[in-house]
Amino acid sequence: MKRFALIFTVAVVVIAASSRNTMGQSQTTPQNLQEAGLTHVLTLGGKDDLNRGDHLLAEPRFLDVTYDNSDIIVIDEDIFKVYDENGIPKTIIGRIGEGSGEYSEGSRFYVSPNGYITVLSGGEYGVTSYSHYDCIKVTGLNCMYSIFTPEYGFIDTKRLARESPLDEYFNNQGFNLRLISGFYALNKDKLIYGLTLTRENETDPSVKGYHVLVLQDNDTYRTILQLKIVTLPEVSFSLTDLQNANYRNTIGKLHWELLQDGNIVYVNTMEDEVNEQGNSFYTVNVIDLSGNNIMELKHPFQLKNLPESYFVERKSPSRNPRIVASIAEREKVKVLLAKEHKYYTSTMTIKVDGDYLFVFPNGQPRSNISEDEGPNFADVFNLSSGMYVKTIKLPFIPMAIRNGCIYEKNRDDDGFTIFNKYKLDPAVYGK
Repeated sequence: MKRFALIFTVAVVVIAASSRNTMGQSQTTPQNLQEAGLTHVLTLGGKDDLNRGDHLLAEPRFLDVTYDNSDIIVIDEDIFKVYDENGIPKTIIGRIGEGSGEYSEGSRFYVSPNGYITVLSGGEYGVTSYSHYDCIKVTGLNCMYSIFTPEYGFIDTKRLARESPLDEYFNNQGFNLRLISGFYALNKDKLIYGLTLTRENETDPSVKGYHVLVLQDNDTYRTILQLKIVTLPEVSFSLTDLQNANYRNTIGKLHWELLQDGNIVYVNTMEDEVNEQGNSFYTVNVIDLSGNNIMELKHPFQLKNLPESYFVERKSPSRNPRIVASIAEREKVKVLLAKEHKYYTSTMTIKVDGDYLFVFPNGQPRSNISEDEGPNFADVFNLSSGMYVKTIKLPFIPMAIRNGCIYEKNRDDDGFTIFNKYKLDPAVYGK
């Protein structure tokens, strides 16, 4: 991808200019729209699943897929179960416990493009948030992580303890509270962290924190990306409140993924360019592990009004004065932010399949499992050529897109949670 570094500016100008012309005509229907064309391949879970024993799915929560051979990894009953691309059981990664290669309940795994798997567990907060379209791990630095090879062999277990070199690295820059939102191993010694931080003695009251990507190589650390979280100076909230969906839909969020060529792609919705006259843009950025800009693509998005519920302060039904006061403060902040922003941020989530990026606009239905109605759209980009391909329409927001297949979390007729795998029409990729 680096061969495009010298020409990306030209690509941005061409794409942005053509996008502006398109969006000037209409904002009601995405341009260059195509049905995704799904062919059902596999269902995991439910009453018709033939798997038994440890690989029988009981309460599956989250799924991801390896990049090379499309192995399917599912979190079920806090166990990481591995199936091949046809749904045949392969192995189980680690187990619940406190020893090497073991993890606690509520752990989260991350699959790197080169196949290494990181399992993050524990922590001073010990809270994991799962949904079908997004996963956020909220923890302090006092947590354990284990690394497994692409063949699922155990490598090492370590603690991200306070008073560690990582902690010292942040303290030297004046940062304090840390929330981990991504944690990938490139090998046993090289790791990439996505974190949300606050800085002690922040002089600008409008800066509430920072989204940061950090590269660790043994005990050496380097910041790849550092972005400010900015909002109204009079708004006051804790860093953990940023995980609240209401705040993410108004303030924005950093969406990022690793690419197979070793670079990082991200969309920072705090940088959305909003124009109520019909020309609003988000930006797709590609950087290398030194933080150098490789590509920048602007693309239009349709402004969507926040629902009326964002502008009304909800009253707490609790009789506990502390809970009532806490919810009242959050509701006040929610309304202040809604009045400031008025619209959803551009992006709900992003997914990567090889050199292709799928950007899912915000303010749309999320999946069949929530029984929402209406189409879901995704803008498709070819990052190798630096070009927008088309916008596709899907019946759900996927949990993963890998090797031309898309994965859905749903329920069967008996109400059991299942995962469906579909083959995408190659035309989705412009082929």
